[in-house]
Amino acid sequence: MSVTQQPRRSWARSIWGWIVTLVSTAVAIWIVVQVLPDFELTGPGTEQMLALAVITVVFLAGVGLLPLPLYWLLGRSARRNVRQMAQEPDPDASDREFFAPFRRMMVLTGVGTAVGAVVTVVLAPVVLWLSARLCEVLGLPVRLSGLWPTVFAAALVAIISTMVGDLLQLPTGRRRAWRTLRFLAAYLLPMAGLWLTVAWLDNATLRTGDEQQHLFVLVVLAVVFARLDFEVSAPLVTLILMLVINAFKLWLLSWLSSWMILPLQISGFWTFVLAALIVTIVTLPNEWLKPRRPPEPTMHDPFMDSMHTPTTPYY
Repeated sequence: MSVTQQPRRSWARSIWGWIVTLVSTAVAIWIVVQVLPDFELTGPGTEQMLALAVITVVFLAGVGLLPLPLYWLLGRSARRNVRQMAQEPDPDASDREFFAPFRRMMVLTGVGTAVGAVVTVVLAPVVLWLSARLCEVLGLPVRLSGLWPTVFAAALVAIISTMVGDLLQLPTGRRRAWRTLRFLAAYLLPMAGLWLTVAWLDNATLRTGDEQQHLFVLVVLAVVFARLDFEVSAPLVTLILMLVINAFKLWLLSWLSSWMILPLQISGFWTFVLAALIVTIVTLPNEWLKPRRPPEPTMHDPFMDSMHTPTTPYY
């Protein structure tokens, strides 16, 4: 690759990244409008599309640009701290001075996590509410009411936009077929497990609605279920842990769906257990499809190797 082609490739990747972000956010907002009764786009189709475009642009500008200076400062501090950690330590330095870069790295990591949480829980709902108010000022048919529905809507937009972005990125990169299979299994299997739970168990119901509403609600619930991923690595009690985790996720979904147009209602302890068992069995192939980490290389100690008793004679 020539030197002039590298900037072009970089610009192309940057533009494609912005397109993916814009499209995935718009699709996520449109899906959230379909499942939340407190978030509506009404009126003619052209006005709905214009309102969707305004909300998408304002939401991305607020969530992406407002915390950008703080992220830039944190990144600059982290890079400077990494350079200090890579330097040769001073042999005359005290323990406090020696471990100061490690403490700063922990603090920077904690601050970055806190900033991300504030952006998701506080800034994103505020920006989404402001975008809806802006549409009302412009005369566009948008309704977003209620504190907790607004917070829930912003969280759903973040979760679903991530899924849509991953879907749009599937045609790029290596091992596309394997990535596509893992992606489809990660979301379609939880959706199938939820559908079987509602179909088979009497105390697990999804409020009556048309087929389109059922489909959108199942898609959103499956996406939230898949994004709530917990690592389970205990070999002997993996199935029991998966049952407990899936039961907790089903309880969380039933609680969160109370703000949706068709809430998922699961009542009774044994209903949760049976629902968790169904979902666990259906989604078990996802555990097999997860990429395996390569084994960590073992470090040999020359001194200990020299202390081993030889298994063959010296002569």
